[in-house]
Amino acid sequence: MNRDIAKTVGSILLAVTIGLGILAIALNSNDKLSHDGSKWAVIHDANGDQIAIETSKDIYWDLIKYAARHTKDGSYLAFGRLIYYDNYWGYRIDPVTAYVFRSSNETTIVNSHTIINLSLHSEGYLNKEVAIPIEKISVFFQKYRYLIFLEINLGIFAALGISYFVLTTMSKLSEERKLRMVLEESQENGTHVPINALITRIFY
Repeated sequence: MNRDIAKTVGSILLAVTIGLGILAIALNSNDKLSHDGSKWAVIHDANGDQIAIETSKDIYWDLIKYAARHTKDGSYLAFGRLIYYDNYWGYRIDPVTAYVFRSSNETTIVNSHTIINLSLHSEGYLNKEVAIPIEKISVFFQKYRYLIFLEINLGIFAALGISYFVLTTMSKLSEERKLRMVLEESQENGTHVPINALITRIFY
């Protein structure tokens, strides 16, 4: 019976691990908010669409954090060179050039593009400077995806380990109760139960 429990727990663990692996791959390739680093921001445009932006320069990161606290004060835009990226939108702003600024220039705002518009016409904008009007910015400090995936798996291993311990303990208690019942029954009847028959009645 313990062997059956171990097989069951192992099968569940394997299925969950494979499922999470597939999910992680899908998120990395299709997520609207895909990103590479541990600090990133999400910009929301007027349509409610969202895309993640990252910057490799600390001064630009400071500007993004400032803008996240003051988007209500005026018109902010995300600006930089558009490059191909394997996410839902098919592009992102190059982290080397990405920054956020407040613009009072109506021409700049009029010539900017929504997230979905850039996605639909990304081939025409690749490697060109673009601007995306921002309605809201959310700043995140998050662990790398592979660390999150690892922590999830470790949690599942721990949960399944506890489940296995509980199930085997319950199984042993059940076997002991069966043994006690068989012995009590044999004593009441004044019969001797052969060891093979005893094992069969307990485990099968």
